[in-house]
Amino acid sequence: MDTKLEIDRFFKNYVITIDDTFGNDKELKMVLNYIRNCNSFEKPDGYLLKKNSVYAIEHFQISQYKLRKNQDVSRIAKGSQKNREKMNDDRNFDLEPSVHNLIVSLERNLKSHSNSFQSYKTNILNINDCNEKGYKLIIFIEDSTESGYIVRNRETKIINPLKLRQLAEIILKYKTDVWGVIYSYGNEKNKILTGCTLKDLEEQMNNGKLFDSNDYVPFEVGKNIHVSKLDKTKDSNTIKIKFNEHI
Repeated sequence: MDTKLEIDRFFKNYVITIDDTFGNDKELKMVLNYIRNCNSFEKPDGYLLKKNSVYAIEHFQISQYKLRKNQDVSRIAKGSQKNREKMNDDRNFDLEPSVHNLIVSLERNLKSHSNSFQSYKTNILNINDCNEKGYKLIIFIEDSTESGYIVRNRETKIINPLKLRQLAEIILKYKTDVWGVIYSYGNEKNKILTGCTLKDLEEQMNNGKLFDSNDYVPFEVGKNIHVSKLDKTKDSNTIKIKFNEHI
């Protein structure tokens, strides 16, 4: 079967730090530490066999940038850099990340992938080594924003995005089908990998331990990208970071 090798590429492209402190479930912590060894697949993107369970893993990306024609603006900029000879003129891109964009992106992607949840289960349980195992679906969410760090407004301490209540509310809509969530965020070289079961996520929300996303912002507040049609040395990438006087 043809595979996209999405999860394999993720671990090859970044230096990964595991953060297993968010949830309390030992089984999910085990998956976090073994996921790089999962079997690549197609619908879902991978599966991991451990003892009496098979963990189906579906990976997708979300972004803090707005979409333009259903595509992340930062990806359009990268596409222009790779195919500058097809451009008519120089191009400028103003990227303004926001937590709101991230939540909208998550809701859109999860709704789309949920249409295939039942087929994931059917496909995995049709594998000889898996058909007698207990099936558990994990969604692997990767924030593809090059600086995917989120901080409290007017502060600089980075938080785990799974602590945002509005993000958790979207994920919990699918608790009937989804057992766990793994979440990745970071920069173009380093990624933090965290996660929890949806049971843990719901308990934290019910106990008031999650944060209102309206109080949080991206650490990187903007980026201006210039793509030259004729000379890549004239490209520019200006990053804006907001600092407050009291910090």
